[in-house]
Amino acid sequence: MELINTTKSLCPECLKIVDAQVIERDDKAYICKTCNAHGYFEGIHPLGNPYHYRAMERLFKNHSPLAHPDGLVINVISRCNLNCPFCFARANEYEAGEPSIGEIKRKIQGFRGSTVYLSGGEPTLRDDLFDIIREIKKLGYNVVLFTNGKKLSDKDFAYRLKKTGLDLVILQFDTFDEGQCEILRGERLVGIKLKAIEWLRQVRMPLYLFAMLAKGVNTDQVERLIRFTVKNSGFIKILNLNPVWEMGRTGKHEPMNMSGIFKEVEDGSDISAEDFIDGTAFSYYIFSIYRQITRKGGNKHPWCEMRCYVFPDGEKIDTLGRAIDIKKLNLCLKNICDKLKKSSRFKKVKLLIFLPYYFLIREFFFRKKFRKLVLRIIKCLFSSALACGKPGFRDLKVASIIIGTFHTALNIDLSLVETCNLYSDFPEGKYRSSCLRQISVMKEFEAIQRKK
Repeated sequence: MELINTTKSLCPECLKIVDAQVIERDDKAYICKTCNAHGYFEGIHPLGNPYHYRAMERLFKNHSPLAHPDGLVINVISRCNLNCPFCFARANEYEAGEPSIGEIKRKIQGFRGSTVYLSGGEPTLRDDLFDIIREIKKLGYNVVLFTNGKKLSDKDFAYRLKKTGLDLVILQFDTFDEGQCEILRGERLVGIKLKAIEWLRQVRMPLYLFAMLAKGVNTDQVERLIRFTVKNSGFIKILNLNPVWEMGRTGKHEPMNMSGIFKEVEDGSDISAEDFIDGTAFSYYIFSIYRQITRKGGNKHPWCEMRCYVFPDGEKIDTLGRAIDIKKLNLCLKNICDKLKKSSRFKKVKLLIFLPYYFLIREFFFRKKFRKLVLRIIKCLFSSALACGKPGFRDLKVASIIIGTFHTALNIDLSLVETCNLYSDFPEGKYRSSCLRQISVMKEFEAIQRKK
């Protein structure tokens, strides 16, 4: 056994904050803690692999102490038109009042982030969904919709979402196999979801696929999910691969964490864990530079997700690390971050001065894949300018593959949680990490069930 780090966690019984240790044992990372009232607990750390943990710890050890609360999840409904055997929210198991539009506006009043996420239950069951979107847009926020996609198989519904001003759809999409879908979601929905994807493509709605992976059920779908995303990367911008959140209804499966997903990715594609480590560092530094030059402050990249940037090269999948010397690029970006931190004025001008022009020019001339990527970016910018009147990246064929994880009361690591930028509304107008909120909600639900 080897001590990796010290942190804070929660007692899984009383949710009191307690001291915790991250240790390595048998090539796995564990989080261990003791509550004075309820004793000793340990569980596999959310990251799972000690190597992955150390890589992220090195990146985040000097991060801003406060995350930038960029996204706010609002649960607008507890009802759902599915009754999934796997459902962390326990949809349809309890009745909760649906907040009015006025109440939703009050929940987000004063939120300093950029985006409001509509969640549930299934938000598309709200009769006033389009009014909700319009009212939030009037307040200046981007609006994102979590959905299982059943209602989006209607092209008119998808079109109305686009016309109303919705910015992004996050679609639950776990598998291409109808039998697996029935195990996970209780119904055969793959055809319906593919139809929804096609309508969203036709109305030019950016799409984010969220795949929940259950070991022994649908992990064989990882390669196909990645290839589908890359092939359609002109409008599918993110594929998020997450293990089952071990809360709520969890069906029958063997538990799995981030390290298990990495193994499936490496076995099913030629994308390596190193591609994700380097891609995460790139994303972290880019966001950090952006936050500094816009004077918004705070960290905008969570510790508990790792990402890789991918794009098509004929029938093959390329990563950013194969197009450019990404380790050297990350060193350049880190150097820019450090210099900007020491500067209080003229950060945009200094950014132009600090950019590694010689390195980028050399990579452009000596790396064919980087040259093709740059030319693809330039072509996309010009096409967007001609079509929309301003340059943009919406149709750029580059996507992010994200491997994420969830915290439970047993394995929550508060050092990771404090870097989370996806918040939920708590009582009394407070905003906290979505994982913290769900742990609290499920604890209350279990307490009510025990009393019955």
